[in-house]
Amino acid sequence: MSVKWKRELDQEVPDDDWLPPRKIPTQNLLCRLIQRETYPAKQNVNSALISRKLHQNAVPRFTIMAVDKPSVFLKKFSPDGKYLFAFSSDQMSIQIFKYLGPQGGASLIYNIPGEFTYDPSVSHQAFEKYFKLVHNVVVIGDAVEQLNRECSVFTDDGKFLIVASSAYPTTEPQATQLYLSNESLTANPQAPYEDYAFHLIDIERGKVCDRLQFRVDRILLTHNYGIYLFNRTLAILSLQHQTIHVYEVTPEGTFVKRHEIGRFCFPDDEELVSAVSLVQDDSGAPYPAYTEACITSVKHRLLTLLYRKCEGDPKQIKEFCQLFGAIQQLKMVKMQLLDEDHLLIKFTKEKALHNRSQDASGPSMFAVYRISTAEVLNVYKNTSEELLALVDHFCEYFRNLPQGCSPSNNVHSKLLQQRFKQTILHARFGGQQEMVKRLLSQLPVSCQSFSASPYLDLALFSYDDKWVSMFERPKASGEYPIKFYNRDSGLLRYKMHTGLQNAPTGPRLTGKRLAAFTFHPRDPFVISVQRANGDYIVNFHVPNDNHHAG
Repeated sequence: MSVKWKRELDQEVPDDDWLPPRKIPTQNLLCRLIQRETYPAKQNVNSALISRKLHQNAVPRFTIMAVDKPSVFLKKFSPDGKYLFAFSSDQMSIQIFKYLGPQGGASLIYNIPGEFTYDPSVSHQAFEKYFKLVHNVVVIGDAVEQLNRECSVFTDDGKFLIVASSAYPTTEPQATQLYLSNESLTANPQAPYEDYAFHLIDIERGKVCDRLQFRVDRILLTHNYGIYLFNRTLAILSLQHQTIHVYEVTPEGTFVKRHEIGRFCFPDDEELVSAVSLVQDDSGAPYPAYTEACITSVKHRLLTLLYRKCEGDPKQIKEFCQLFGAIQQLKMVKMQLLDEDHLLIKFTKEKALHNRSQDASGPSMFAVYRISTAEVLNVYKNTSEELLALVDHFCEYFRNLPQGCSPSNNVHSKLLQQRFKQTILHARFGGQQEMVKRLLSQLPVSCQSFSASPYLDLALFSYDDKWVSMFERPKASGEYPIKFYNRDSGLLRYKMHTGLQNAPTGPRLTGKRLAAFTFHPRDPFVISVQRANGDYIVNFHVPNDNHHAG
């Protein structure tokens, strides 16, 4: 640009017409406390957001590296944040630790400069400063059975914890055990049958209150795929028998069965079917249920709704008849409770149950089922833009996370999702239909798989979701600390060190590195876990009021 042209441009555009620089909001804690007290007098101000903004002033800026922990697998905090539970190393018991607060280890790190420490004396004492063992709950007494570390859910009030265990059958199952209906899955050596048990644990008393047992079955326990807990309503999907069992968790600590959705939808359905069909052969022996020719109740309701959608249109009725056999062969693969009375059920081909890679691209459909009236209210294909629009606008209801940020209530989260959509649209073999399939393949959403921590709220902090996100799954671990910026000011607020690259001694991480994060639901306290040479390395990310740059 020439000097003359620049001079003319400056003369044409007065300085007053340029946008003034944005004013950084106050970051002072005292000012924010006053603002929180006076927010009712202001218009169009979200009171919850103002209260959560205080978390920008108390952050987990300091990292205690390689914490010496008991021989357990740390899992998650209770919803109220009072307890942390862990699986024992033999996966036969649950250990419940009382959380002592983010200030528990303040005396250890008071005079330590910098952003992290490898001091062995600090690492050795850190765990007992922040946690205290209150209960060791022996859940399993048989060495054949083991708890599944990837399956655990809390009731909303934090009173009860539900965990699952499994074991291979000790005897060869009979055909009448394997096939309880004509919808039961065929035997597959890649997915052996197991005996499952679900244990209800009272956290305050530290005891097992009740158990549910499912013999010779297939239930997906990893990441809570096969179960869903909404308030006090528990739904369990039996893949093998294509049945959804619905229970209520009572305040006294018991499981009470409410519904069984599959072969029948109401308790008296079996009597109705028996009245019009043969239930015994000539010798008086009952016919096996898997030899029935009639369609199961839940599949009948699905097909009925699809036919009613086509009624009056000969072309659609013809298409329905052509696809009738394919639809009848679809199986329930996953479900979630939208509320206590509505289920979102995903149907797909049986082959997709054994090959997870086909799940996103293969044909499937979603059904909204009302439990109380046994009705299928609506059906969507996995290419339905209508369903995608519902997920975009009411995302927090699918995640069952009313306090967290989502694309439907946060502009920054929505921007990330839009970027993801654009990536698929412009990718090789991408396009609009492929984008819809990819996004809907995330449904139904697994139970309690998102964190409600304010330190992951995109309205408060800006961070790279490649390294950490609200979705509680292990993430790739980089060589550099994860940086968190204040959303309103753009200033660097704190860093989280997760790697051991700069450790003076100890294990070295080789190959692909993954880190799992456990955020406290409210406090500035984070646990990160990495696996190094077969061992789990635990770091604590805590506040440090006397933090000084080293």
